Amino acid sequence: QLSAGARITGPFTGEFRTGDFNGDGLADILAQADSSAGLQANSLLVGLTHLSNSGPAVVTMSTDTWGQLPTSSSWALRSLIGDINADGRDDIISFDLGSHQTVVGISTGFAFGPWTSWGMALGGTFSDEVQGGIGKVFPEA
Repeated sequence: QLSAGARITGPFTGEFRTGDFNGDGLADILAQADSSAGLQANSLLVGLTHLSNSGPAVVTMSTDTWGQLPTSSSWALRSLIGDINADGRDDIISFDLGSHQTVVGISTGFAFGPWTSWGMALGGTFSDEVQGGIGKVFPEA
């Protein structure tokens, strides 16, 4: 049986992204505020999935702000998700569409950061329609 669900309100108008951000094997949800959201501009809201420990399986979710992308007015609203450092937690890669800078936020299990610049993404055209995820960057041993 499905619950009535919940609604995320406020500046988080972009599409949801999914990944296992805390490494527990369950899919979590990421919402990104756009750059015009005032004090919450470029904030990253993560909803962690939890399963009940006893009785019938009940799925709940807790949400927290896991940080903000560095100051810019032109972040792609569809960041890429994948386990960049092979620690079992999905990380976030985002693109500044104005400067073509690429940044990575490593998941600590409760936040993203510190932000690391991967430099400019050269060649090709970038838009805020970045599609898909990247999965694991490094193969498993």
